Amino acid sequence: MSHEQSITVEMDGKHYNLPTVYQGKKVSNDEAVNLFKKGKIKPFGVYDSEPRALDAAKQRSKNADSPSLMQRMIDIFKGGGH
Repeated sequence: MSHEQSITVEMDGKHYNLPTVYQGKKVSNDEAVNLFKKGKIKPFGVYDSEPRALDAAKQRSKNADSPSLMQRMIDIFKGGGH
């Protein structure tokens, strides 16, 4: 289950994947853009085209849905370390 949410926006010819969760709270798309412009959030990625940005966002979401390394380590230790 993914806990990250993002939007893809175009500014000055670049496409940015921006988080829409800030300090643990969901923010509107406009608020995410404003936070980015103020330097309060960093993009997940910057791309030259919208298709590349969207593909990267999908891949990030897919990776977020898979078990984390930490969770895999916990599972290994629960099983006796093997």
